[in-house]
Amino acid sequence: MVHLIRKLISVMALLNLIGCGNYEEFKEDPSAAFTNILPNNALTFKTVKEEVLKDNCISCHANYANYSDVLSDIEAIKSEVISGSMPKGSALSQDKKTLLLSWIAGGAQRGVLAIEPAPDENITTATYASINRNILQKKCIACHNPQGEVPWMDFSTRLSLFNLRDELFNFSDAPSSYILEVITDSAEPMPPYDSPFDMVTDEELSILTEWIRLGLP
Repeated sequence: MVHLIRKLISVMALLNLIGCGNYEEFKEDPSAAFTNILPNNALTFKTVKEEVLKDNCISCHANYANYSDVLSDIEAIKSEVISGSMPKGSALSQDKKTLLLSWIAGGAQRGVLAIEPAPDENITTATYASINRNILQKKCIACHNPQGEVPWMDFSTRLSLFNLRDELFNFSDAPSSYILEVITDSAEPMPPYDSPFDMVTDEELSILTEWIRLGLP
């Protein structure tokens, strides 16, 4: 009787091991269906945006309307799509997954049709490049340079301007920055009234204030 019980225990243990082995061997891998995706470098972002992202992603990830944002998250997007965890609520169809993954495998081409128009250089924005081009170069640097009338207050390069940051800018309270106080001085503003340069406009002052608040990007 003892011998029979031992045999039964041995058989049950063997069956248990076989069952565990089969589970590991045949457990479904969600990425297996996409291991042979062929790269398609003819696909462009415009196509992927229209066919996949527009109706399945952009409602939650509005920034995925922009190529640069999609490109920066491309590995995370690939992983989430393969696993089926994105988009939430309804997985992409096999065709849409294949389209998206083929585009990624082909180098995630932007394509000519998806190129965003160049910014208008005449519109001033809160960046050094824009402020330098539209304000400093036109209204300040003629005097504020190493050979100008105010060489100790050099605005001619980004580095020279940044080296004056403690004197010119108040990052915790941008409107109270010394540079803005000088520009708006009612008695002796900069540029001076008798200079050949246009005065800084209210709109430009707002942009300068925002630029300072952002930390001089």
